[in-house]
Amino acid sequence: MSKISSSSEFLNTPKFFETIEDLANIGAWVLDLETEKTIWSKQVYAIYDLDPKTATDLEQGVSYYTNQSQILLTDAISKCLATGTTFRLKLQIVSAKKVKKDVLVVGKPEFKGEKIIKLWGAIQDITDYETQVRLLEDEQIKLNTAQSLSQFGHYETDLVKQTWTASDRFCRIFGFNKSEEPFTMSEFEEIVHPEDHERVMKDFTDALIKKQDFYCEYRCINRKTKETIWVKSTSKVEYDKDGTPIKILGVKYDATQYVKDQAKLKEANESLEEKNLQLEQFAYVTSHDLKSPINNIRSFVELIRDEIEPYKNEELETYLNYVKEAGDRVALQISTLLAHAKIGLDREIGEVDLAKVLRNVQEDLRYHIKDTNGTLEIPDQLPVIYGDETELRILFQNLISNGLKFSKENQAPMVKIFYEFSGDYHKFLVEDNGIGIPPEELESIFEMFSRSSVSSSFKGSGIGLAHCKKIVNLHNGKIEVKSELNKGSTFIIMLPNKI
Repeated sequence: MSKISSSSEFLNTPKFFETIEDLANIGAWVLDLETEKTIWSKQVYAIYDLDPKTATDLEQGVSYYTNQSQILLTDAISKCLATGTTFRLKLQIVSAKKVKKDVLVVGKPEFKGEKIIKLWGAIQDITDYETQVRLLEDEQIKLNTAQSLSQFGHYETDLVKQTWTASDRFCRIFGFNKSEEPFTMSEFEEIVHPEDHERVMKDFTDALIKKQDFYCEYRCINRKTKETIWVKSTSKVEYDKDGTPIKILGVKYDATQYVKDQAKLKEANESLEEKNLQLEQFAYVTSHDLKSPINNIRSFVELIRDEIEPYKNEELETYLNYVKEAGDRVALQISTLLAHAKIGLDREIGEVDLAKVLRNVQEDLRYHIKDTNGTLEIPDQLPVIYGDETELRILFQNLISNGLKFSKENQAPMVKIFYEFSGDYHKFLVEDNGIGIPPEELESIFEMFSRSSVSSSFKGSGIGLAHCKKIVNLHNGKIEVKSELNKGSTFIIMLPNKI
């Protein structure tokens, strides 16, 4: 009993009340209506940023409130004194130190008989709380604005009550009336497209069992317009301490236009691929058909040369040489055109060991390297990538051959290959010390039959780099070149890890 008594005595001490006031940031005040005197607790002075020795009265206390708050407070006090009702207001003050604060003010009358003799009250500094509330409100406004501008809507499902609520944007997307919240689970299941319903429910159940976030793309039917909507949904499930799912938080995105655009893009790509295939087949057939008459022309030139040989007609011999050289050039172009058309046909995509590919290329070019007194440097570490081995061999063989061929006079050609893995891409550099490419010709260098003006004295068809460009494109990669005249060129090839 003595312990209880001592505890009760402590609860009635000034120290106890001061401690509570400090912890809660709340102060007490009383207005004696008979003497018109006011008494403030220590914390009231602290809230107003006043020295506790400062003399106080009702008028002074009210003066710290903002104009709008003064009107609300005086009206509340007048009503309290007239009707005897308590009041509770959120107001704003500007303290003696010119600090703006949010406060909660509560007032309650004390009666003597039917007469109000005192007004008791409390004031609490709620600035931090109100600041957080305003920040949350601002964030909510931003979220609502973002959702109104986008096609996103969020929702929250109570799995215990089997009900859910949603944002305005969500309700508009799916045709719900927000005033009818909360909605039932069956109301949502009803809008899932019948052809997608079983799949969506299964995927959702699997996510619950595995305690994973739920991602799904499916169709819904707008409740009002009956329009079919494509939806991308992302949801997160909350569980209680026993592991039972109790709540779902998620967003849904109206992906209807995106799905339509993707379908159009797919159709356009398929149409383009079909046209490209037809064009390549046409080029292949045409080139193949042209080989026969060109070969006939070249054969007839040789027959004529044999027939006129006894007559030693130099002028006619010159003309025949012109015809033969022209025929040879056309035959070369037809052969290279056929080779270009064949690239991409009968592909075999699989794992390709580029170390093996480059060793084979080096062996194929062994005599070329020896004849030019050139060098070829290949990295010790090269990746295994997905692609067509034959095409990749042609790619590197063309680039290395060019580096050896287009060399400067009196300088042995040097070709270096560098490799690094860059994110999802394999990056290769094929660097040479050759004649280089003029800057104005860099953009057109990968076009068919395009030849640099500085390489006109070298033999070739002008289609090798077009082969390279096509092969890289078929592998969903990128190729570009950096070059300086008389210093050399660097070809940069980016090939994806998977095509």
